[in-house]
Amino acid sequence: MTNPVTFSVICPTYNRSVRILPTLRSVLAQTVGDWELLVLSDGSDDDTVEVVSALAQTDDRIRVFELERSGHPSGPRQEGLRRARGSHIAYLDHDDVWRPDHLAWLRTLFADEADGADWAATGYRAVDDSGAVVRSSAWWDMCWHPELQILDPLFEPSRVAHRRGLPESVGGWVVTSGLEDWDLWFRLTQAGHRVRTTTARTVSVFEGAGTRRYGVGPRHLANLLVTPDARVAKRIRDALSDPEVGRALKEASREDSRRRMARLGASPLYVAPLASAEVPEPDPDPVIADGYRGPQPVIVPHRGQFALAVPVYCSTAAHAERLGELLRSHATAQVQVLRGLEQRFSPAAL
Repeated sequence: MTNPVTFSVICPTYNRSVRILPTLRSVLAQTVGDWELLVLSDGSDDDTVEVVSALAQTDDRIRVFELERSGHPSGPRQEGLRRARGSHIAYLDHDDVWRPDHLAWLRTLFADEADGADWAATGYRAVDDSGAVVRSSAWWDMCWHPELQILDPLFEPSRVAHRRGLPESVGGWVVTSGLEDWDLWFRLTQAGHRVRTTTARTVSVFEGAGTRRYGVGPRHLANLLVTPDARVAKRIRDALSDPEVGRALKEASREDSRRRMARLGASPLYVAPLASAEVPEPDPDPVIADGYRGPQPVIVPHRGQFALAVPVYCSTAAHAERLGELLRSHATAQVQVLRGLEQRFSPAAL
């Protein structure tokens, strides 16, 4: 390879065989050609390496590496960073597919040096086992602020690129019990690195039942409400299944969402996405969530009292604590509903 490389594309894989070909061909189909593709086999014991090597014979921009089995994508990604030649790094999971203009959009996002963006992300379409689109990113999904990044993973790796050396500056890809991509984005955010985004849906993200996202369980808790009485905490938790309470929380969530986006939108750290033909402008109503949709809250002891807490998928206790602080401050209307339940179920009211 003699031409300069802008994008080093890192693709970790394990026992994907010929099913990896649509993913790799989506890189070959890019409208820009100054890329290299690093496919890192994490100890595959099928014919994956042979399949990729055969494709590499047709294009010397494809490089194949056989690694010892680590059982976690962070290892191959970190090795990919070590071997990358490009000025920018992009990621592609072995079951996702890029649209031909994906790297072109990333190039656009990085083009304005004065903007100071260190990493970038594009929109997506989520597809199921049948190939049907089950969800697509909207305008508000692509808005960014440090607080939003702490609260939510926001971007799958296949949608993200960054300047060379960025992960290494915050400790690199780490093997974690939670979502390793969220962990890295969180550390980049804590270090003050800025992101640019676009509404262009350039990535098809596979969300089949066998994907790793369904095998990663929550390891930490974020407190929603703390009360001195365990019986009150239990009654509040049980009341969450009441349809009337559910409707109140949903409306409170919408109110919280509007307030949150209005406040963050006035911040100098807020990033609005670069518009695309698919999503040229925001919906006038910035509602990006309809209430908590994760694991059900649990009751845990907390400093001599009892907390109603939700399991979260972040990797560290420090992240979980910060997430809990922001969750409570962002969800004031929802917390008010919970406080109303606390008053209703207090011993004095019964």
